[in-house]
Amino acid sequence: MPNDYIAIAAQEHSLTEKNNLHNDLITIQSRLQDINSHIAFPRKTIIINDQLKEMFEKTKFNPNNIDILEQKIDTYMNHLPPLHNFVLPGGGHCAASLHICRSVCRRVEREMVNFYLNMDVDKSVFRYVNRLSDYFFAAARYATHKNKRIDVIYKPDKNWN
Repeated sequence: MPNDYIAIAAQEHSLTEKNNLHNDLITIQSRLQDINSHIAFPRKTIIINDQLKEMFEKTKFNPNNIDILEQKIDTYMNHLPPLHNFVLPGGGHCAASLHICRSVCRRVEREMVNFYLNMDVDKSVFRYVNRLSDYFFAAARYATHKNKRIDVIYKPDKNWN
């Protein structure tokens, strides 16, 4: 999970201002810890005593987190100009860290398919990680704008002119 890169992005952003992005990133770190706990305690575990039952309940992942994440994506995107081109990673230290988070998240998502199929991981965990990479894209663009920078735009190959 991209927790270390999230910490870098949160720290970089807090150097310019503490706002919703900084707070959201700290919250996402906690949700990722929830996911780690969920994966560490397989759903197929046989509950043989109250202590294990309590542990099982504590490691459930709240599917409402997906809705919250989608609302955050919409909030950030509503503050940004519409996209007409592909955006490349960049836009300052915070945005670059968030683009790394997005890449790591996509990699984690591909790896989680095995957990989802073989370990009986809750579907909401898989959906959250899927939406999280979209969140990081929106957050990276938002950080770029908040730091008065411009998106790095993809330019098609025209013989490097």
